Parts: sequence; C-alpha cells; structure tokens
Amino acid sequence: MREEMSNMNKTAKMMVVMALLSAAVGSRGAMILQLRAVNYDSGTGTWTADTGPNATQSTAANRPSLVAGATPNGTPVVRFDGVNDWLALASAIGNTTGTDAYSVFAVVRPDDTTSGAKTIVSGNINSFQYRIHNTEVQQVNKNNVLNLGSSSTAVSTTDYSIIGVTFSSVAGERAFRLNGVADGTMSYADITAQLTRIGTKEQDTAELFKGDIAELRIYNTVLTSSEIATVETELYNAHLIPEPSTMGLMGLVFVARFLCRRRG
Repeated sequence: MREEMSNMNKTAKMMVVMALLSAAVGSRGAMILQLRAVNYDSGTGTWTADTGPNATQSTAANRPSLVAGATPNGTPVVRFDGVNDWLALASAIGNTTGTDAYSVFAVVRPDDTTSGAKTIVSGNINSFQYRIHNTEVQQVNKNNVLNLGSSSTAVSTTDYSIIGVTFSSVAGERAFRLNGVADGTMSYADITAQLTRIGTKEQDTAELFKGDIAELRIYNTVLTSSEIATVETELYNAHLIPEPSTMGLMGLVFVARFLCRRRG
C-alpha cells in the first residue's frame, strides 16, 4: 500500500509540473522546417524532414557524416567538415515580399579549427543568412555580406548549445539567443529571397559550416517569449544540453524529480 501511494504521489507531482509547463509556455508559431539528425542518411545524403522539405546532397564527396550518440543525451549529430559538406533544401522556404520573419533554433557544436565563418542556413544574395562567425559569435547577414548584427557571447566549441535568432524585416523583436538567454540584437533589413541551403551560402558555396548539428528548426514568424520557451525546453529535453540558470521552467522538472526520489 505504501508503495502504491508513493507511486501515486510521484505521478501527481509530475502531472502538476507538466501542467505548469504547459500553461506557462503556450503554443508556437508556424514551423516551416524541422530537421533532426536521427533522420539523416549519410549513405544517400538525404536529411528527411519532420516538417518542411528534405535536405539532400547528390554528390557523395559533399555529404556530411552521421555521428551516433554524440550529444549528452546520446542523440546523433550531422557533422559538417567545413570543406565541402553542405545540403540543399528540396524546395525553398520563406517568402520574397520583403516582409519575411523568421525564428531559427539549432542544437550545435561548432568546430573552431577553421578560421572562416560557418553558415547554418542561407539562400541566394538577397536572403537571410544565419551563421557563426570565426570568433564563434552568432551573426545574421543580408546579401550574405551585409552584417546586421552579432550576438554578445561566443558559442561553445566544446559543449553542445541551443542557439537561436528571431528576425523580422518589418517589425518585432530581432534578437539572438544562447542556451535560453537573450544574447544581443541586430538592425533592420528587408529580405527578398527564400532559404535554400544548409551549411553554406548558395551563390558561391562558401562559408561552409564546420561542426555538428543535432537539430534545426525554422518558423515563419517571430515567436513570442512563451513560444520560445516551449521550443528551447523541447530541445533541452531531446538533447540534454547543460541547463542555463535562467531556464526556470526546466528547474521545476528537476525539483519534481528530486522530490520524487526523496519520497520514493
């Protein structure tokens, strides 16, 4: 009987925590791309998307590799060599009206053994380019040459991080994020081209990404604070990135688990 009551208490505590999480984080905007490394086939160069178009590479020499069990949670990563690895989206995403808005989140570990910038997602010369600079800070460019802004903090090259950016061509927040914390802002620019490439710029196949990507998500709007919290919590749960102190919602889960163990 005591064991049954203990299990009921554990279940009740976890239900309360999950209810609090659900009420706090709310819903999300429209996702237009989700790529998880678990769905990547290095043999064919096909990264099957959960949402949106697949990403592919027909040239064997230009295909990233798949590394199993790389993240703290044991999930795989797609590893780009920074030399010739990149992927093309099967169809372009975003719009061409000059009123584009994006929220991009990724679980990454960049490699700092290369001196160049490392592109995460981009398109042609008029597109939004999200990259990690050679100083390891996040950057957003227009026309792949006009720097609109950089994050305040370098992304770790030894640990996996949740990075992100919210961007609007006309209105809304334009800011970087790192492990659940706002990390710098950027200036305005209209974007008139769609996103077509993962790991490189389109027009000259340059600034290739070097490092690991466990997951990439792109939304066609500037997410709200609660929506951002939802996404970052999901990425944390999926890949077990070291928790930033400001991710209070995750702290609730850890406290609940601790209490369950104490009472168990």
